[in-house]
Amino acid sequence: QFLTQILPVLVEKLQYRDDYAWPAPSDAAAGDTDGSLDEDDDEAMFSELRHSLRVFIDAIGQIAPELYDSVVLATAQDIFRQCSQYGVSAERAGDEGGRGRGQLGWVRAELGIYLTQAFGERLSSSKGLRFGGTRFAQPNGAGSGKLAIATLKDLLTMMIQSGIVGSSHPAIAPMYFENLVRFGGYFEVERDAAAPVLQSFLGATGVHHQYRSVRPRIWYFLHRFVKLLPAPALATYSSDFVSAVAGLLKISADPSSIGVGSSYGLFDSQLCLFEACGMVLAPPNLEDSTRMALLQYLFDPLFTGAQHTMNAQPPDQLLQDQRALLQIHHYLTAIGSIVKGFPDVRADKAASASAPEQLSASTMQVFLKAADMCVAILEALCTSHLVREAARFTLSRMLSVLGAEALPYLPRLIDSLVSSCAVEELLDLLGLLGLAVFKFKPYVAPTASELLLP
Repeated sequence: QFLTQILPVLVEKLQYRDDYAWPAPSDAAAGDTDGSLDEDDDEAMFSELRHSLRVFIDAIGQIAPELYDSVVLATAQDIFRQCSQYGVSAERAGDEGGRGRGQLGWVRAELGIYLTQAFGERLSSSKGLRFGGTRFAQPNGAGSGKLAIATLKDLLTMMIQSGIVGSSHPAIAPMYFENLVRFGGYFEVERDAAAPVLQSFLGATGVHHQYRSVRPRIWYFLHRFVKLLPAPALATYSSDFVSAVAGLLKISADPSSIGVGSSYGLFDSQLCLFEACGMVLAPPNLEDSTRMALLQYLFDPLFTGAQHTMNAQPPDQLLQDQRALLQIHHYLTAIGSIVKGFPDVRADKAASASAPEQLSASTMQVFLKAADMCVAILEALCTSHLVREAARFTLSRMLSVLGAEALPYLPRLIDSLVSSCAVEELLDLLGLLGLAVFKFKPYVAPTASELLLP
């Protein structure tokens, strides 16, 4: 009797207050170089309260699983049904006609998404999630005799079909997309759901969210979502995907990020988009003409930007310009991230003198052109730590994807790195050499001799 009375109260306390004040989109983005919302005291206290309440609620789920399902699961289901019927508001906190009636307010919309996450986490912590399995052990009950996995699958389906992500409130989309990535096995059995979810990712409440402060998290979740999908399926979305994110790929160096750990602010999140673009262009079933057109669309601004920055001033002056060096670093790293989206050459083909099977001749030429530019910039600016870091990253990705075709660049790369690298960079350099020796044993001997012998 006591648990029956207290559990609904605990669930109620999980939601935001109706008068909770979120910043306006313009305020949330002001001075936010890393794209994250500043957690004020109220937000920190609420997060701590939620954590404490979850401990009690999950404990009740272990003691009385049927009660847990009748409250937690049923509350989430009711919220999604209400959203499907009446829609959801981004501005109004409470429901239009009072709790549970009329258009859904953002407070209960966020609660429904949060409870979905809580329900899934309880299942995964108990037995682990195996969406593709034909059998799944039921952890102390889960949904009126249903298999636990089927219950969560149905709940995720309700969440997607409710259209709840249509709300532009900043509390909705990040957790919504996090749920889809966290329980990504759902798409192994519900493959038709991938298309509408990807459409939501690429829409106004996804990567283009009006709150710039939540965009980086959504970009990260999009990157993880693309990795979940089978490569042949990605070819269908390649053109639409690149077109949708192209406006977010403009690189603008922020010198204030230099020296702040290993982070480069918003650019780190942009790299998720660059790599995701590479992944959607990699499927072998994509028409090569389409792939080439999209690769040129992505690479041309990076090539042009790097060349323009290099030609703007002599190398000795350029080495004194931190903004220009950081811009070049970003261009090279973005190129490497696109290449990173392509699969590594197969182990049994890595040392082959012929081109890797997964790359067409035209794709190979684009990558080799990028490698040429990368090495040339490194040779001109090898005393810059930023340029060395970017070149090492990009050329290591070229080695993994191009196979033996990239070996001719290795001596020039290592000569430039060794001549100027700091002591702490040697570990990364040795790792790169180890990768080359491991993958290209039959062909690396001449290169090693050139590097090591006088």
